[in-house]
Amino acid sequence: MKVEFRDRQGVFALVCQEICDALPYVEQGSIAGDISMRDLGANSLERMDVVVCSSHRLNIIVTADRLRDVDTIDGLVDVLWAAVQETA
Repeated sequence: MKVEFRDRQGVFALVCQEICDALPYVEQGSIAGDISMRDLGANSLERMDVVVCSSHRLNIIVTADRLRDVDTIDGLVDVLWAAVQETA
């Protein structure tokens, strides 16, 4: 599946895809922005895998400082999207 990263919605779709890759028991349709990856059952390594893989596919670097206050999937998408815009 080709994902476009021209907008926040594309970044959200990418994060959902990475979550499903890291957590095969999660269906993409069950992912909502207002929940956390912990709510989906992700441990710390799985959460970091989603962040690293998403950042790699977006060709961005996200520091730990920027991720410190992220507690929902929407929060992660906002951080990733901001980094994408900064590199554009």
